[in-house]
Formats: sequence, structure tokens, C-alpha cells
Amino acid sequence: MGYCFCHCIMYLLSEKAELEAHITNIGHRNAVWEKRQKPHEAEIDKEMETHEDIILLDDVIDVYRNLPSKLLMGIKRYFAINHNWKCYGQ
Repeated sequence: MGYCFCHCIMYLLSEKAELEAHITNIGHRNAVWEKRQKPHEAEIDKEMETHEDIILLDDVIDVYRNLPSKLLMGIKRYFAINHNWKCYGQ
């Protein structure tokens, strides 16, 4: 059985210029983010080595708005590593 969820969103964009500038500026924002994260890489590597409780995901900037993407990528990574999983309720 399949399910289809449709969502319609209507909105008024009152700050179009700011939104366009934000979208255009993504390369700069990513560069700033990478520069801020660089000093923490050694700490993260040490944590991963010590506790084995961190999974690094490719091409995802660690901000709240990317939470759904991070969750889905984490699930895919988990199931790619753990081939002996069971799906209950089917």
C-alpha cells in the first residue's frame, strides 16, 4: 500500500532582495563555515577514535536546517554498514 502526502504552501515574499542576496552568497557562507570548523577537526577525529560514536556525512553542513538530510544520510549509512537488519511490521 502506498501513501502520498501533498503539501501546499502559499506565502508572500516581502524581502526578495535579501533572499536573492542570501542565495547568491552561498559560496561565501560555506567558506566561512569551513574556516570556523577547521580548528575542531582534530578534536572530532580524537572523539571518533576514542568512542567510535560519530559518523561523518559527506557534503552536509552541520546546521539545523540540514537536520532532515543528515538524518536520512545517517540512516542510509547505518543500513549500508549493517546488512543484517530486520524490518518489523510487514
